[in-house]
Amino acid sequence: MEDLYVANTIFALNFFKHLANTSTTPNLFFSPWSISSTMAMVYLGARGNTADQMARVFQFNKVGVHEVPAVTPEKFTGCELMQQIQKGRYPEAILQSPSFLFKAQAGDKIHSSFHSLSSAINASTGGYLLETVNKLFGEKSARFKEEYIQLSNKYYSTEPQALDFLECAEEARKEINSWVKTQTKGKIPDLLPEGSVDRDTKMVLVNAVYFKGKWKTPFEKKLNGLYPFRVNATQRTPVQMMYLREDLNIGYLGDLKTQILELPYTGDVSMFLLLPDEIGNMSTGLELLEREITYDKFIKWTSKDTMAEDDVEVYLPQFKLEERYELQSILRSMGLEDAFNKSQANFSGMSERNDLFLSKVFHQATVDVNEEGTEAAAGTGATMSGRTGHGGPQFVADHPFLFFILHKITKNILFFGSHNRLQKEPLASSARVEENKVFPMDSLVKSINRFALDFSKKIAESAEGKNIFFSPWGISTSLAMVYFGTQGTTAAQIAQVLQFRDQDNKSCPESEKKRKMEFGLGKVEEIHSHFQALISEINNPSNAYTLKTANAIYGEQTYPFHTKYLEDMKTYFGAEPQSVNFVGASGQIRKEINSWVESQTEGKIVNLLPDDAVNSATRMVLVNALYFKGIWEHQFLVQNTTEKPFRINKSISKPVQMMSMKTKLQAFHIEEPQAMGLQLYYNSRDLSLLILLPEDVEGLDQLEKAIAYEKLSGWTSADMMELCDVQLYLPKFTLQETYDLKSTLSSMGMSDAFNQGKADFSGMSMDRNLFLSNVFHKSFVEINEQGTEASAGTGSELLPLHRCDLGPAPEVLLRPFLMDDLCEANGSFAINLLKMLGQEDSSRNVFCSPLSISSALAMVFMGAKGNTATQMSQALCLNGSGDIHQGFQALLTEVNKSGTQYVLRTANRLFGEKTCDFFPAFRESCEKFYQAQLEELSFAEDTEECRRHINDWVTEKTEGKISEILGPGTVDPLTKLVLVNAIYFKGKWNEQFDRKHTRGMPFKTNQEKKTVQMMFKQAKFRMGYVDEVPMQVLELPYAGKEMCLVVLLPDDNTDLAAVEETLTYEKFRAWTNPEKMTEEKVQVFLPRLKLAESYDLESFLRGLGMTDAFEEAKADFSGMSAKKNVPVSKVAHKCFVEVNEEGTEAAAATAVVRNARCCRIEPRFCADHPFLFFIMHHGTNSILFCGRFSSP
Repeated sequence: MEDLYVANTIFALNFFKHLANTSTTPNLFFSPWSISSTMAMVYLGARGNTADQMARVFQFNKVGVHEVPAVTPEKFTGCELMQQIQKGRYPEAILQSPSFLFKAQAGDKIHSSFHSLSSAINASTGGYLLETVNKLFGEKSARFKEEYIQLSNKYYSTEPQALDFLECAEEARKEINSWVKTQTKGKIPDLLPEGSVDRDTKMVLVNAVYFKGKWKTPFEKKLNGLYPFRVNATQRTPVQMMYLREDLNIGYLGDLKTQILELPYTGDVSMFLLLPDEIGNMSTGLELLEREITYDKFIKWTSKDTMAEDDVEVYLPQFKLEERYELQSILRSMGLEDAFNKSQANFSGMSERNDLFLSKVFHQATVDVNEEGTEAAAGTGATMSGRTGHGGPQFVADHPFLFFILHKITKNILFFGSHNRLQKEPLASSARVEENKVFPMDSLVKSINRFALDFSKKIAESAEGKNIFFSPWGISTSLAMVYFGTQGTTAAQIAQVLQFRDQDNKSCPESEKKRKMEFGLGKVEEIHSHFQALISEINNPSNAYTLKTANAIYGEQTYPFHTKYLEDMKTYFGAEPQSVNFVGASGQIRKEINSWVESQTEGKIVNLLPDDAVNSATRMVLVNALYFKGIWEHQFLVQNTTEKPFRINKSISKPVQMMSMKTKLQAFHIEEPQAMGLQLYYNSRDLSLLILLPEDVEGLDQLEKAIAYEKLSGWTSADMMELCDVQLYLPKFTLQETYDLKSTLSSMGMSDAFNQGKADFSGMSMDRNLFLSNVFHKSFVEINEQGTEASAGTGSELLPLHRCDLGPAPEVLLRPFLMDDLCEANGSFAINLLKMLGQEDSSRNVFCSPLSISSALAMVFMGAKGNTATQMSQALCLNGSGDIHQGFQALLTEVNKSGTQYVLRTANRLFGEKTCDFFPAFRESCEKFYQAQLEELSFAEDTEECRRHINDWVTEKTEGKISEILGPGTVDPLTKLVLVNAIYFKGKWNEQFDRKHTRGMPFKTNQEKKTVQMMFKQAKFRMGYVDEVPMQVLELPYAGKEMCLVVLLPDDNTDLAAVEETLTYEKFRAWTNPEKMTEEKVQVFLPRLKLAESYDLESFLRGLGMTDAFEEAKADFSGMSAKKNVPVSKVAHKCFVEVNEEGTEAAAATAVVRNARCCRIEPRFCADHPFLFFIMHHGTNSILFCGRFSSP
């Protein structure tokens, strides 16, 4: 038995080295005992060179080595000997030869040693459970040698169990796996993978070993928190670390700079750990140890000469490993060739016909190490086919280590492992995956699928280079429940986004389209019934897969919802309305909703609604959950999954676990763009996975843009599909995605639902004060060898309209209006205003400050209500649903920051009649968001003095550039409030113009030429060209490059009016996109200019739709004061700009008065004809000033 221990240990170490060099997995774990035992049963029937190779690989030639007396053999010629062998009659002389006798005696010693070792292992002392068992499974019609059967029973306590591999191979495989599962206490449930046993299988030899032991001294319970496990010098993984302080055997291997520790279990078994001191930048530190480990060194390392008992502090991660190996390639590389070769294998000691060869050797091992101890199991199947200050040492296993479990009495290594990281990192594929299911309700299914493709394109715009995964069904269903509570334009927009509109709309006249959109919204009752049928179909039970969907509605118990709406949701969507207390227990309700979603999705979708999603203002949350789990019709074999590169683009690739199989599949080819499609069915073929793979590694964007419902229908039609043999490689991956859908859905056209001023949810409640706050979506998918598991959750939250009466009202927590959104709104307003100011006279210069006007009107908007607020929101392009005032607060803070190389200041102030009763909350909000203090004046007693005082304030704030914002007669005794914004900018060019180059040049207008002082500079500037409206775009940066002047200069043959007509904010952003402009040396001719413009903005604002604010009968400013119908009487704006060689000086002020009354040529940019110009703040993308220069 001592010899066998030596043999098994040498094999264990040799096998470990080969495995470490070839394994693609970070961790290793196997049972050398289990592998040796199984292969010993195979060796029992091996003969000739096959047996010799096995003896060398498994070190059986080290067992029973002794001298054999010499015997003179009988002489035969080579021919006679060959004849005898061919006849199967072995001469007595051969049987009596020294070589044959030596092998026979050694073989007996090997197998008897295995018998003794198995008995010793199974003789548990009671402190642990350790069992090893062997089993032979043979084809019932095969003829195995009686002698082999008897010796198998004698040495390995097993004889073949007859199974019908020929007719029932799969049932036989399951029976073998069931036996292994039982013997390993359920730890090895599926040793033989699908396809490993077939009708040619003759025998399966199996060993199972199971160990469960308790530490002699248990570890303390887990340390609080996670500790970093150092995978290498740069990578960390959080782990749960265990702690023990105990007298233990510990040693140090100086030449390898490695600690060795023995952790004893109760009884005769110990775990030994080898822990290197150092780890590398990209390595685990185990490489040297793995190379140097040999049997002699192993014996020395674990001996008393190396290890001594000491008081040790041990930090060991809790870990669990499950590893599976197919050993054929490893054993071949170790020298076992003939056994796997059909023509050379010699197992004549096993079968009368000598027609067997070794087909596969499968090994699976699992280990669980925790505070109490260790549980480990392994199965092997061979298929025959045709380091604290306590003073003592510390052992801190916070980086990769080797470990093995040793049976001390027999000195047998039961399990061997290499631990590199606590768990395999999920391998994410960059492939975009979408799931399709075909239902009989064609019209609704078409709508959902059309929405899916539109939505995926929109998501892809903001997710370049990222994975995408979502559930069109989940989003459509949740929004459909929202849709049935809407009316008017809100309903029309949702219907259009969800594709509920009539499919022939495109051919209708515009008037007919509008009628259909407003009144014939896709036959509501039909949509109702189709959703009802679809939900029923999805939830139809199946034994082949799991597919289920569920809906839920949570409504505030004090809110008056329409009874019919709630009844319809229950009837058609199966959503039982839940009456809940959002007002008093919003946090608890959010948890309940999330718990429901988690339960419906089998734990895959957790915390659908984030912490800030539900508050006391929430009135309703509508939720959909979807779960799917399916098994492939043709499963991938786990042993065929290998690490392969996944090409992200032409220069970057990442390793992934790539599954593979060759089978007949439905495939199709797409001509434009070049791509291939594949359909993978799940069991029962009710569901399938559709994969579209562009032929160009960087062609996914082109494919996404090209895909449309009609094209996809054509590609996947029966005419395009072809059943063909496919060698499929598909990455094994897991995706978890989270989406906030508000901006995406708004950009698709569903904006009113999110707009407090426009949302119409009168189909839900008579109060008509609801709007959609947000739509949340989370999704999960895992694709592996067995099949697919996917789930999704979608939640829609409705809030009451934001109250800004600023009196005693409940607090409403709304999401901040992002500064980026506000800058976009201000930019849109700027372009609209610029175009309207220039409409009356195209030859007139225009100059204004959109930011100044927006800031002043936003303070007015803060007190507006009802239709007045709606119109102002529309005119100012404030179509987002957040608190815009927080956006202005952030914007003004950024604009007014100090430490810049330019001067930019903006100021706001309210001048109010001292006898007027303004809401304190309104005053406080103006000061909070706009730094606008309210100064009390007596308009009633001294009107003219008040006017002069306001003008002096503006003059001071604009460095004297705006001297009289309010002209005579603009205020009178009835004036109650004047809101003023002033802005001043002075900046020097980053590249100043030289005065000596300035000279008189003609400036060409439509009617005449005028002489202007033209400045000149030759330097590198950003410049672009617009083909749509032929013109040049030039950016002139100011010092510090945080501010710039942008000039749009039409070509000589292009009228400036054409530019103004085409101009929108989106196009302005596109034309001035840095990626579309080139920095190059440019000859710039720019006129000195000095403009001072004054505007009464009432008519322009009316033209933008803001009418009610100026009419006493309609104005609603009830959020400002108790008097509701107090209109705006005047919006005055004055602006000044001077552009010269040093730079630019500009100022503006806006006042809102409310009364109570009734070869290469170097590029040349020559601004010698009318142009548009904009002063931009780069940090916020804000247009501070904009203008048109038409007349010098």
